Amino acid sequence: MKKIICTTALSFMLVNAALAVTNDQVLANEVDSSISVNPITGEKGEVRNGTLAATMVNAVEIGKLLSKVQLTQEEFKQFEELENQQKELIPYAKLTGIYDFFTVDEWMSDKSNLGRLYTGLLALERFPELLTKERKTFLKRVAKKTPNPQIKAKIKVLTSKK
Repeated sequence: MKKIICTTALSFMLVNAALAVTNDQVLANEVDSSISVNPITGEKGEVRNGTLAATMVNAVEIGKLLSKVQLTQEEFKQFEELENQQKELIPYAKLTGIYDFFTVDEWMSDKSNLGRLYTGLLALERFPELLTKERKTFLKRVAKKTPNPQIKAKIKVLTSKK
């Protein structure tokens, strides 16, 4: 039977303001998930331990692949696998507050960090309510400047939505 605890790093910090928080304090031994409460929106749900680390590692790996001029078949397969993994993580990462602490705009602001940019695009795809008119305008400018076909294609899909 899986053990679940209902706590957040933020609530722990508020109670113990003088203490630093480690992942071991948020999740007890042998507990692999917790009910995370987004400290900004109050949205809550179960999040597995390691979600944010996996999101960041995937962003780095996506960036490495997207920095190549042309992907081999094997690299494109890796890219698709990473993209699918990232898509699965995004709703859970959102529950932690990561897209409020670092807004989608911040994820997409460094156009030289293609993995982070692409993760921001995936977040917009998953949460279309975040896709404002201003963000669409920004994305169209990015699409004009980037030589990357995957980023161009994702932006085209996003900006063509009503």
